[in-house]
Amino acid sequence: MMEVIKNIWKTARGSRSLGFSIFIIFIWTVSALFAPALEAILGGEFSVLQPENGLLPPFSSSGEFFHLLGTDYLGRDLFSGMIHGARVAFIVALASVSISLILGLSIGLLIGFYGDNGIRKNLIQQFIIYTSLLVSIYYLISMISDCINMYNVIPLIGAIIIAVGLDMLAGMISIKRYGVPLDMIMQRLFELREGLPGLFIILSVAAIISSQSIFSVAIIISILYWMTFARHARAETLHVKEEDYIKSAQSSGVSDFRLLFYHILPNAMPSIFVIIAFSFGSVILLESSLSFLGIGMPIEEISWGKILAGARKSPKAWWLAVFPGMAIFLVLYAFNNLADFFSQYQRRNDRVEI
Repeated sequence: MMEVIKNIWKTARGSRSLGFSIFIIFIWTVSALFAPALEAILGGEFSVLQPENGLLPPFSSSGEFFHLLGTDYLGRDLFSGMIHGARVAFIVALASVSISLILGLSIGLLIGFYGDNGIRKNLIQQFIIYTSLLVSIYYLISMISDCINMYNVIPLIGAIIIAVGLDMLAGMISIKRYGVPLDMIMQRLFELREGLPGLFIILSVAAIISSQSIFSVAIIISILYWMTFARHARAETLHVKEEDYIKSAQSSGVSDFRLLFYHILPNAMPSIFVIIAFSFGSVILLESSLSFLGIGMPIEEISWGKILAGARKSPKAWWLAVFPGMAIFLVLYAFNNLADFFSQYQRRNDRVEI
């Protein structure tokens, strides 16, 4: 990891485009982390409504306030709105990519390592597994719909504990065991996801979720993106587990957990970094699109997509479209450029190894 960071720094010093991308990501991150202080110092609170000062152009002033980027149709300072929008985009991107990464990597590593025959259970155990899986999905949907609370977390934990106990008891029965088709099940899920339009999934999940919040948007986006990480983690695991040192470690009695997280995962991470960088850009674009359409985000929350949506009400207010559009473009360019660097870095390493 440190070696990758050192190489990024060396390349950034010699590449203006990569250096500019890192600078954009740094500015975006700082704006998100210190948004309340920056709003108060530079532009005033965005929540302050002044309809009499609505749609002021950039470099205008109203009383004691100077509006560097102008105001929206409610007289709110656009510069403060842009800073607050950066914070919203940062939270949604970080939360959704983190959820997708943890879930996708875990599932991808498991199905790539065990396949359809790596885990063998008897018919009673398989019935318990599939039943508990359906029950867990029901409670997970309840958690997504009604937010996390003791009424859905405790039953979910209880169902998992009961399922583990029943599985251990059923494992004592001496009957024929069959492979649990983990890979086949996930491949069918991947195909189903590819066959359904993303907008259809978004609207379906948004209809299930009763509350609108930043966390809800992150959940909606992570449901779309976790399979991308799972597919790449599976592919990398299938490739790495055939290496001689992995087979030697298996024959030496190294545990599956250590093989997965100490040997296979580090070798799979360079390609995962590419997916992470691309996903950050894609998530920010998708969050802006959802906000523009009014899906998931609370009414009182402001984002770059909502500022863009305000431009529809006032077509002559060009600043409502130009500034958030430029911010989205710059952040997307930065992450795509960073992903391109990770890809080139991985290809160079592959050539060196060959």
